[in-house]
Amino acid sequence: FVHDLIPITHPEYCRPGECGKHRLRMNTVLEHGHGVIANSVQTLDELVAYGEAVGLPMPPAAVAPLAPARLPAPAASPPLEQPYFVMLGTIEPRKNHWLLLQVWRQLVERLGDAAPRLMVIGQRGWECENVVDLLERCAPLQGFVHERAACSDAELASCLHHAQALLFPSFTEGYGMPLVEALT
Repeated sequence: FVHDLIPITHPEYCRPGECGKHRLRMNTVLEHGHGVIANSVQTLDELVAYGEAVGLPMPPAAVAPLAPARLPAPAASPPLEQPYFVMLGTIEPRKNHWLLLQVWRQLVERLGDAAPRLMVIGQRGWECENVVDLLERCAPLQGFVHERAACSDAELASCLHHAQALLFPSFTEGYGMPLVEALT
């Protein structure tokens, strides 16, 4: 099962050394796999292109999109009193939290207390110091951006259900599970 080729196609969003490790994994899949399952057409297309680039034949393949578990019924009351938006996913460079926090800073500076809130749901990942600095030290964001490192399925269902929208400014995804979760 291939989730994505992001360490190969976008190494700038991964930890150092991940590109080489992922190339070895994909070479193993192409050289020894009797079949490949990819989570999206995009992932499969990227694997085919990678195989052609390195001269390895593509085994028979199929796409099997991931499906989230059904979330519990949301709570009747929203987790925040004010209107809010959600960004869901590990805090890491390719998810582009930095852009959204810059936008939120401008919203707060222009709208003051009328600015909507932003709920950032996800654990802090790697190479995200600039985002952490904004979350922890940017005065205009305090009280307007709410960070939740983790939440239960019931809490997630409630957060997504009552949100104005899920915001998804990611630079690249293999599949985009947060978007699928928000649509269920």
